[in-house]
Amino acid sequence: ASEETPSGINTLGFLANISISLGMINLFPIPAFDGGRILFTLPEILLKKKIPSKYENILNAIGFAFLLLVLVYVNIKDIIDPIVMPK
Repeated sequence: ASEETPSGINTLGFLANISISLGMINLFPIPAFDGGRILFTLPEILLKKKIPSKYENILNAIGFAFLLLVLVYVNIKDIIDPIVMPK
């Protein structure tokens, strides 16, 4: 028998899904994420040449700006059209 909260949500499964989702999203090749770090180290490993820090800083700034824009977009979307939970 599975242990469920009165609202019908399996809490442990829910937390596991969130954790797995965050781990996968963190590997996206966006410079502010860990996947972006992997993206910068791959050419260093393959070409034995370091990417100049000037370009790395520019790409990190662009990635960070992208994340901020997504954050603002999602918040505006939540304010304009909030999700209504079924009862």
